[in-house]
Formats: sequence, C-alpha cells, structure tokens
Amino acid sequence: MGKPTGLAVAFSCCLGFLSCRSPERIPTPATLPLILHTLLDRCEVVDLTHGLNEANPYLPVDGYHPLRVEVVETMEENKRNARIYSVPEHYGTHLDAPRHMRDEGLGVAALPLSQFVRQGIVIDMRAQVLENPDHALTLEEVLRWERKNGKIPDECIVLLRTGWASRFGSGELYLNADSSSRLRFPGFGLEAARFLLEERGAVALGIDTLGVDPGLSKDFPVHRLGADAGIYFLENLARLSELPTREFLLVVAPTKLEQASGVQVRVFAFVGN
Repeated sequence: MGKPTGLAVAFSCCLGFLSCRSPERIPTPATLPLILHTLLDRCEVVDLTHGLNEANPYLPVDGYHPLRVEVVETMEENKRNARIYSVPEHYGTHLDAPRHMRDEGLGVAALPLSQFVRQGIVIDMRAQVLENPDHALTLEEVLRWERKNGKIPDECIVLLRTGWASRFGSGELYLNADSSSRLRFPGFGLEAARFLLEERGAVALGIDTLGVDPGLSKDFPVHRLGADAGIYFLENLARLSELPTREFLLVVAPTKLEQASGVQVRVFAFVGN
C-alpha cells in the first residue's frame, strides 16, 4: 500500500477528531493548517440546500404560507437595496429542533454548536422507493449497510437518500397526495431510527423529503423519538446523490433564531477527491 496522501491524512485527522473525544485525537497546532488547507483548497464543496423561494413545496398545514418578500428600499429611491421576508420555520431546506415536538425541548439557538460540524454517512434507499413510495428505512437495511461499508461512526450525521429531491420543482409531485389527501413519501422507520440514535449515537438524521417520518405517518414517531433524545433533523435536503457513502465532512449552518422549533439552514459537505 502506498504512502497516504496529504488529503487522506488531513481527512483522517479531521474526521477522527469529530468522531472521538479522546484528548490525543485533538489536532495539534502543526496539523491544523493541513486540515484547513485540505478543506478549503483540496476538497469539493457540495451544497445540499435548495434555493429558498416562493415556489418551494411545503406541508399543507393551517397557517403555513409560501415565502413572502416585500421590497422596502431600492437603489433608485434609497441608494441601497433591502427587503423584508417572512417564512414558516419548517419551509425549504430546514432544521427541526426538539422543540418542534416537545415544549420543553431545545430550540434551535440552544442546540450545541459541536453538533453542526460532523462526519456524515449516506444510506441509499432509492431502489426501495422506486418500488414503494411509502417505504420506511428498516433496521435490516441499516445493518446491511454496515456489513458492506463498516460500522457507522459514532456521533455522526446520517443522511437518507431516497431520490425524492428530483421532485422538488413540482409541489404536486413532491407532496404526492393520493385521492384521500394523504401524503405519500418515504422516510425513516422507527426501529432503524432508534438504532441509529441509541446504538450509534447519531447527532442528527437528514433526508431529501418533506420529513423524516414517512408521509403516511399520523403521529410522527421518529420526530418524537428525536425530540426525546435531544437531536435535530434536516429535511428537504438536495443533491445527496453527489455525496460518497461515507468519509465526508458535513457542515450545518442554521440561523440562530431564539425559541425556534425549526429554521432554514444552509447545509454543505466537504468531499475529498
């Protein structure tokens, strides 16, 4: 086996630091420049965020509305540009905080910053979804992923790739409502989610659909499990097909909106090449 490249060494150091709290894994002053150089100059940055606009599909909840934008200043009249916008917390690519399902749960602003920069993995469920749009990730599928790719790293962010993001441009296709107005899209199964949180210590789960629970869910058990565990969820993610199965660094950048149950978020990944 050849000598590891600087890219491989830096990624190993950075991802090892994020997945292990041991003092000996903390980067030294000598290794920090290598990590920064790797991330900024030698990695592809993949944006996993849909553009926020008035056409974004969203859950048909009473009181929700599309993004609203009002121009309040222009260069012509004020010599500067400014707008006012309003948007539901759970709209576009966004983060669900524990407060979304529990009054006593942490809001967005109270979530630990350490949970926003983490190693990520991707579980691909596109084949199952092609056969059944209501498919929920099973524990056996998670264990099968581990048999093929190795143990899921501790305290990582688990992303579920369903292929649903290709429908994002059409609200009708994305919601996929049937004749009884039930939404039909895939998600995490409760048993699989419990394993990822309790046995693998995942700090967040993310998905490229409207929600981590399948559309047919009535009581949102995965959401409630996450709220009890104090973790957050990422929903309406984009371009998960551009990520490798593992060994990438995920950055989650939410607005620090106090007391928020959720908020729009910019999510991107550093991928070695």
